[in-house]
Amino acid sequence: MRFFLLLLPLFLWGEVVLYQLQNFEPKKVLQTPFTLCIVSAFKDTKLQIPYDKEDIDALHKEGKKLLAYLSIGEAGSYEAYFQESWITDGKPTKDAPSWLGNENPNWPGDYKVRYWEADWFEHYLKPYIDKIVTMGFDGLYLDIVDGYEYWADRDNYKLYGGVEDLEENDPIDDEAEAAKRMIALVAKISAYTKSKKRMLIFPQNALNIIKYDTNSTYIQAIDGVGVESLFYTRAKKNSYQFRLNLIKKYRKAGKKIVVTDYVDDGSGFVGENRKRILDFIHLTLSNNLNPYVAKKDQMLDSIDEIACNIGWHLDIYRDDFFYGFHQGLPIGREVSYRGIDINGLKLFLERFDDPFLQRLSGYYKKSSFLSAWLTKDWQEDWLDLAKAQRYLDANGTLIVHYWYFGDGLDSKALEEQKEAYVENVRKLSSFLQALQGRVIVVFEPECNKASVIDNNETLILFASLLQEAITIFKVKNPNKIAALGIMDTGARSALQKGRGYTRASLGDAVEWQKATKILDLLAPSIDSIIFNQNISQFNKDPFSYPSDKLIAHSKEELGIIDLVTRIKNFGSFFNKRYCMPLLMSYTTFVENCWQDRDGDEKFDEEEFIPNCWLDEKVRYYYTLKKRASELLDVGIVGFAPMELFDDPNHDKEGYRFFSKNEEFIGLIDKDFHPKSIDSISILDLLFSPKPYLFLQEGWNLVGLAKATNIDSFLVWGYENGKWWVNRKTDMFGYLSNISPKLGYWVLSDKAHLLDFDANVSSCEGDGWRLCSHLKNMPDCIIAWKYERGWKYQGEYNLSFDRFERVYLDEGVWIR
Repeated sequence: MRFFLLLLPLFLWGEVVLYQLQNFEPKKVLQTPFTLCIVSAFKDTKLQIPYDKEDIDALHKEGKKLLAYLSIGEAGSYEAYFQESWITDGKPTKDAPSWLGNENPNWPGDYKVRYWEADWFEHYLKPYIDKIVTMGFDGLYLDIVDGYEYWADRDNYKLYGGVEDLEENDPIDDEAEAAKRMIALVAKISAYTKSKKRMLIFPQNALNIIKYDTNSTYIQAIDGVGVESLFYTRAKKNSYQFRLNLIKKYRKAGKKIVVTDYVDDGSGFVGENRKRILDFIHLTLSNNLNPYVAKKDQMLDSIDEIACNIGWHLDIYRDDFFYGFHQGLPIGREVSYRGIDINGLKLFLERFDDPFLQRLSGYYKKSSFLSAWLTKDWQEDWLDLAKAQRYLDANGTLIVHYWYFGDGLDSKALEEQKEAYVENVRKLSSFLQALQGRVIVVFEPECNKASVIDNNETLILFASLLQEAITIFKVKNPNKIAALGIMDTGARSALQKGRGYTRASLGDAVEWQKATKILDLLAPSIDSIIFNQNISQFNKDPFSYPSDKLIAHSKEELGIIDLVTRIKNFGSFFNKRYCMPLLMSYTTFVENCWQDRDGDEKFDEEEFIPNCWLDEKVRYYYTLKKRASELLDVGIVGFAPMELFDDPNHDKEGYRFFSKNEEFIGLIDKDFHPKSIDSISILDLLFSPKPYLFLQEGWNLVGLAKATNIDSFLVWGYENGKWWVNRKTDMFGYLSNISPKLGYWVLSDKAHLLDFDANVSSCEGDGWRLCSHLKNMPDCIIAWKYERGWKYQGEYNLSFDRFERVYLDEGVWIR
């Protein structure tokens, strides 16, 4: 069961295109976003079996237009009119019509035709068109219009090494004449078709024919143009500017342009395939064209799944914001610092004399988006619309988390509060209506709570309520973005297996699959998936809710070793299914611990251990930033911390799932000290252009900046088959200088952040070598890197994790 948003201005800029010439099933298309469908004219072309009229009527009822494919420059041996006696070995026989030419070597079974002969139109095309009109199609999609180029080219005739017999009336060496004959045929088809019914005429390709259209006969006869392989041919980039300039002439004449590029190599909406598909989408939309993503094999024998999923969300891909990776910050509550009231909007917009506030203001000006929270009791003064508009005018992006039901989300709450909820949604929709700019509203963050998705009746009720809310919001805010918020649930232990990944800390596909129950219902109505990732060493036992029983977790139980990879896997899981951008719009990693010394499973103040995981918190944000391009590859377009300041009142009257740690979710403590390592704060990490190197306590295999003071650490290097160490020894060479192209083993007594450089080096040589500052991996038999354990890359099948990329700050063993 699916709910469909009342698509208010349904893609006002154009059409959502389907191009499928085989196996077209109207019933399947009903529940797709496609509005302009280019399809075969018959269910069975050879027998000319028509589609069921009720199916065509159902498509029309959903606002879908159908163009029937019709080749006018070639004849197909698979067509009902085609007789076997007409050909032998790909050549016309004496029984063939005079208009039939030789087989197209690139498409066996298709034969060139002398399209200007009257018999071709009168006895073959016209009856075909009559049947198409009768079946209820909305137009014709005319292929092989560029057939005129074939007959003008002397190389295609026997006299010059080709295959065609030269007939007296052939337009050899006269492309202008050949083009005029094709223009006349298209005009004749258009006039005949439109005399019966108002039909759309879309020729495919043949863009250059416009230069021969001296009296605008062609332009006046057509309604649009279909173009194949404009930007890519079989997944390879084209030189497209010449054809794009021709397209602009058609656009200037008011014609709609449909572009089909064969860019999907079948590997899914990830990595290079995703980049290529989105590049094609971006190129088409930025030029006001209508795209169709087709499979690389060019068979057009099924609906491309990626094209279908993207089709629901084409509007969002018109926005450059969703092609890059962004770091955001919260608006947050208003706090008083030395008598000055501040929050995120003020830090972005206002000037301050205080050096600390100046520094914070600088971070906000570098952030790409700001996040605000509105709960069910929200008041209009919670969000200053005037300041918010000034922020939007400065090309900022505002995310509003609308958390109405909060932790009390169950069927009883839904039934009791649904009318109040709808009224609250109306109020919110009217309130936000005044804002102009990129605004994303997240409906019910953490909507995939077990209380909803584990009960089908509650799920349907909740989904229908959200659908109503989104529709209400879109009516008043058609240019704003509606999103759903989900959380990463499921097993996290690095020691547990069997959840769809090598270990549960890498992801829990079994649990994530449950979230698709609600996303499947609402995906056509939204344009982005917002998710969160919140980590704390201790929390309340979810299985004994609502008791205050606490659980303390080890790093292995929370899978911290794999946390950022888990986030990547989470994005990939939902990106593949829905092909819409994901944004981790809030995340927390709380730095404090709890040790239940008296064993009563309750929190006592003396059991609180501050900052015990501060190094993990810093590592988390460091790794998120470092792996930004990797996250973008799977559709994650950014992240933001949940809060700027620690807040002793966070969820004060709520369940406080993280207990005491709810008060410490900020990047700055309650005394206004930024949370830092070596005086480098998390905000420095996120927003400073300066690169840093993170060292964990213990051994690190890393690259070092030339200026690094290695006297503070035990450092080992390997060069020319020999070990070097920065301590005097009789057995090894003395390491006195650091090379940015080499990797080093560094033993650290605690976590550190060091200055780093972004130089890129090469790594050449034979045998084993220890390298760093690599932009790409060199050719090698095998490579190893160390990141809380060994990872390898190479042709061996080993029982270690494999790594896909190497980063500048990593040391890598290469052979």
